[in-house]
Amino acid sequence: MTSEVLLMNLEAAVLGSDSAVTMFDANGRPFSQSGAEKIFIVNAQAPVAAMVYGVGLFAGYPWKTVLDDFSRACGPQPLSMRTYAEKLVLYLSAFGQGTTLTLEAEVEDVIFGLYLRAFLLDYRQWLQIIGWQAGTPVSEGHAAQALTVYSRQVLYLEPETEDQEQLSPRPRIMTGERLKTFITARFGPAFARELGRVFASSSFPESQVEALAKLAVQSIMVEWLPAHAGLFTTGLVLSGFGAGAAVPAMVSMRFFGPFGGIVKYAEVRLKTPRAGIDPVYLETFAQADLTQAFLRGAMPAYEDNVFRVQAHLLGDVVADVLREAGAVSKPLAEKLAELLQEVPFQYPAIAAHVARRVREQEVADKLLPQLNAATAEKLCGLAAKFMEIPVIEHELLREDGVGRPIVTLTMTPGRFSFQKDGEVQ
Repeated sequence: MTSEVLLMNLEAAVLGSDSAVTMFDANGRPFSQSGAEKIFIVNAQAPVAAMVYGVGLFAGYPWKTVLDDFSRACGPQPLSMRTYAEKLVLYLSAFGQGTTLTLEAEVEDVIFGLYLRAFLLDYRQWLQIIGWQAGTPVSEGHAAQALTVYSRQVLYLEPETEDQEQLSPRPRIMTGERLKTFITARFGPAFARELGRVFASSSFPESQVEALAKLAVQSIMVEWLPAHAGLFTTGLVLSGFGAGAAVPAMVSMRFFGPFGGIVKYAEVRLKTPRAGIDPVYLETFAQADLTQAFLRGAMPAYEDNVFRVQAHLLGDVVADVLREAGAVSKPLAEKLAELLQEVPFQYPAIAAHVARRVREQEVADKLLPQLNAATAEKLCGLAAKFMEIPVIEHELLREDGVGRPIVTLTMTPGRFSFQKDGEVQ
C-alpha cells in the first residue's frame, strides 16, 4: 500500500510519499516491498509532477513506464494543469490503440470482469445493510430496496448541505463507439458470470436482474467507481505550475481500466490556492487513516462502522413505525414508507458530514496560517511531518504497508527538488 500528502500555498507545491508498495506472489498472496518510486516528473520545465497510489500497474505496465510515455506524448512545452488532466484521460482511454504501449485482449477482459464484480459487491453490501443475511435467498423486496438506494449513490453526487433537496447527477465520462461495441459483445456473459460469483451461495430474484444490469451499464458512463474496486484502482495526483501559472495547482483523480476504449475515473478535481480566499491546500491520500483522524476527527473505518450501526438501528425503528401504522391504516403506512424509506441512510451520512466540518474548521483555524506563511523549504518540512504520522503508526503496529524512506518533491516556478528522509537528492 502507500501513504501520501500534498501541500500547496501561493509560493510552492510539495508532494510527499512513503516508499512501500504492495506486490503479489505467484500464489496471489500480497507482500510489501520498500524502495518504490511514486512521484514522477511529467514536465521538468514548468515543473509538473504526478504522484500515484494504490495499484502500481496500469494494464500490466508500471506507472513509471506509462507516465514516461505520457510525458513524451505531451512534449517538452509546458501545458496548463487542466490540459494535462484532459490529455491523461484521453491517453489512458486510448491505451493500446493510440499509444506506443499495447493492451492485450485478455488483460482487458480481466479488468472488465473485476469492475463488474466490484459493482456487485457494493450492491451486496447495501443488501446486508438493509437486513439481508448472507447465505439466504435474496427477497424481491430487499433486492428492490437496495437497488433504489444504490442507484442514488451511483448516479448522483452526495448532498453538500443538510437542506439540499435536489440531488445533482454525476458528470458523464467520455465514451465512444468502441465502448458500445464492447458492451454489446461482452457485457451479458461477464455480468452473468460475476452475478453468479457474488451470489454463489444465495438465490437472486430474476425479476431484479434486468434493473441491476441496467444500473451496471449506467455506472460505466459516469464519474464513479465502486468502493470494492479500491484494491484494483490507482489514485493519481498531478501538481505543479502549468503553462504561464504564477501559483501552483493540482488535479486529483482515481483510475480503473482500461476497457472498451475508456478508462473509468472518479473524483476529478482541479484546485488552485487563491490569495485572500483559500491560499492553502492540504490533502492526504491512500493509507492515511491516522492523519484523517487528526484532520477530520475520526478514522474512515470508524465512520463507516458508525454509519452501518446507525443505519441498521434507524431501519429497525422505521420498520416498527410502519408496522404500527399499518395496523391502524394501510394508506397511512404506505405514505409513511414513502416519506421515511431514505431516513436510515441519509441522516447518519448528514450527521457525519456535519461532525467532520466542525473538526476540519478547528484544525484549519490553527494549521492553515502556518501553511500560508510557509516558505517552500518550510512547506517541505511540514509535508514530511504529515508523512511521519502514518509511518510511525505502521511501525508501532508492526505493519509494513507503509514504510520509509519518506520522499518529498518541492516545486516552485521553474525549479524542483527531491528529498529522501530530509536529504536533498
